[in-house]
Amino acid sequence: MSNTKKRERPLSPSKLKIGDRVTLGIKNITCYSELSDQKLKDKIAGYVNNTRLGTVKEVFIKTNKRGDRRHFASILWDGMKSTTEHEQNRLKVHE
Repeated sequence: MSNTKKRERPLSPSKLKIGDRVTLGIKNITCYSELSDQKLKDKIAGYVNNTRLGTVKEVFIKTNKRGDRRHFASILWDGMKSTTEHEQNRLKVHE
């Protein structure tokens, strides 16, 4: 078994900055059948299409299990008191 080390590459800068307004990307969920009633379809469609809006409080880098460095952001969502951490590729800058 060879002892290989991961090649260190420079990390690109984060696309997010502190104070940016962001939304979560649209969730791709289609879990109802054609036989479902319309009320259930509307409820699921509302969940899929509604996105939260929040403010970036912190931008940082985490290392995953494989050793890859990833950009994360701490987001304070509107109407909430605590922040949550999300990977930057799940977030979109709100225009």
